[in-house]
Amino acid sequence: MKHGNLDEAMRLFDRMKNEGFEPDEVTFGVIVNGLCKSERLDEAMQWLEYCKNNNVAINAMFYSSLIDGLGKAGRVDEARELFEEMAEKGCTRDSYCYNALIDALAKNGKIDEALVLFKRMEDEGCDQTVYTYTILISGMFKEHQNEEALKLWHMMIDKGITPNAASFRALSTGLCLSGKVA
Repeated sequence: MKHGNLDEAMRLFDRMKNEGFEPDEVTFGVIVNGLCKSERLDEAMQWLEYCKNNNVAINAMFYSSLIDGLGKAGRVDEARELFEEMAEKGCTRDSYCYNALIDALAKNGKIDEALVLFKRMEDEGCDQTVYTYTILISGMFKEHQNEEALKLWHMMIDKGITPNAASFRALSTGLCLSGKVA
């Protein structure tokens, strides 16, 4: 949702309610996603509380949007709390949720925690994607864990996960910064 369209979407949401239509979890999720992408996180968190207080089902997309938005804003502890809340509420965590928190941890200097979550992701049977590996490889290079980043690259290949442009960029940037490429 484009930033300019968010306020229009929220007006439409209000109109929908005023005309007697009850929005579902997908509708709430779209609004929350737009708020998070617009960096209006406190409003997004208010919508979460509204949904909790009014017995609106909260799905994985809803949580992923919040975890991603909070992580990008450096609010990692809040993102982690929501991630754990998902399990408590019986909401299945998918690769988007895991990747959002792994990204938040890696970009905020918590690569070791990100790796623990990566292992947990595997243990819980959640698919690790090329994006998951790219986040970690980039984060490991930033933390000067160059050999570990290369091992992770080879692990990704060995698991049959095809690198994409972003993963090649993370690898080449990391190698250049580490002095491994002339």
